[in-house]
Amino acid sequence: MGSGERFEMPKRVTLTLSMGYNFSDTSFGWNGYNEGFTIYYPHFSELIPSQHSSFSLSAGLTPVIDFQNVERTLLGSPYTKCKPTDTSNSYLNQKVDYYRKNLCEFTRLLIDIDKKCHCYPSYIDNITELFTIEEYETENPPCNFFQHAVCVSEIIDHFQLVSAGTCIPACTEHSFKPQSIQYMQVSERRSKDIHEYLNIPDDIYIASMVLKLSDEVSVVYKEQSTYDPSKFIADMGGTAGVVLGLSLLSILKHIEKMYLNLLDKFRSILMNYKLKRSQTMMAKTQTMNISQNFPEKIETLKKDTSLKEFTRKEDNGISKLT
Repeated sequence: MGSGERFEMPKRVTLTLSMGYNFSDTSFGWNGYNEGFTIYYPHFSELIPSQHSSFSLSAGLTPVIDFQNVERTLLGSPYTKCKPTDTSNSYLNQKVDYYRKNLCEFTRLLIDIDKKCHCYPSYIDNITELFTIEEYETENPPCNFFQHAVCVSEIIDHFQLVSAGTCIPACTEHSFKPQSIQYMQVSERRSKDIHEYLNIPDDIYIASMVLKLSDEVSVVYKEQSTYDPSKFIADMGGTAGVVLGLSLLSILKHIEKMYLNLLDKFRSILMNYKLKRSQTMMAKTQTMNISQNFPEKIETLKKDTSLKEFTRKEDNGISKLT
C-alpha cells in the first residue's frame, strides 16, 4: 500500500425497513397476545412459508440479521434417498421444480382435508398449483367456518403420513439462512424522535428491522461419500483375512505347498514304478537263465543219483560177503 492511500474495509449491503401499525391492529394469536408481526423470508423456490424461515418483529425490539444464501445437495441412493429436482438459484430463471419435503407433506395434508371434509382451505396461497404438483384434482367447494371447526382442525391435529418414506427431501435445495440474529432495544427517546421526524401520531407504532448479507454470502453443502465401494471391498477382504485367516500371501503359500506336495507324490509314484519295473526285469532274466541251463542240470542230477545208487549197492554187497 503506497503512501497517502487509505485502507477501507469492504462495505456490506444493508437494508433497513420500518413499518407502522395501529395499536388496534394487534390481535390474540394462536400462541397468545401478539403485538407485532411475523416476517417470513422464503426462497423464491418455496411455494409455502415455513415457520423455520421467519422471525418476530415488534415495536420495542429491532432485529439485526445476517443472511446467507445456502445450497444443499444430496447424493441420492444408495446414500441419502432424495428426489431429483430441476432447481435454480437465479431470479432470472424461476421456471424450476418447486418440490420440497415440507411442500410434499403440506400438500398431502391438504389432500387429506379435501377427501375427508369435502372442502379445501381456499386461503392457502398457490393451492391450485400444489394440487397440480401432486396430480390431484378437486371439485369440492372452499371450507366454511363450520367445516373448519368440526373437521379441518381435527385433521390438522392428528394428521400423519401413511408411510414415513412417502415424502423424501429434494436432491438440491436453495434457501436463505440467518447466520446471526441480534435484537436491539429501542428506547422511548429514539421512538419519539422517529415519530417527530416522520410526523407520525403517537398511537401508531413503528417496527424496524435491519437486514445484512453475511461475510460468506453463498454457502454450499454437498453430501460426500466417506465409504465408497473400493473401501467396502477392502474391508471385506480384511474381514475375510481375520475370520478365515487368509491373505494374499498366505494363499500363495498354500498354493506353493500344494504344488510341492503333488510334486513329491508324483516323484514317489514314478520311483515306485521304476523299482517295480526293474524287479520284474530281474525276475524275467533269472527265469530265462534257469530255463537255458535246465537240461545240463538234469543230466548232472541223474549222474549224481546213479552214482549214489551204485555206491549203495556196493555197500550192500560188501555187507553180504561179510
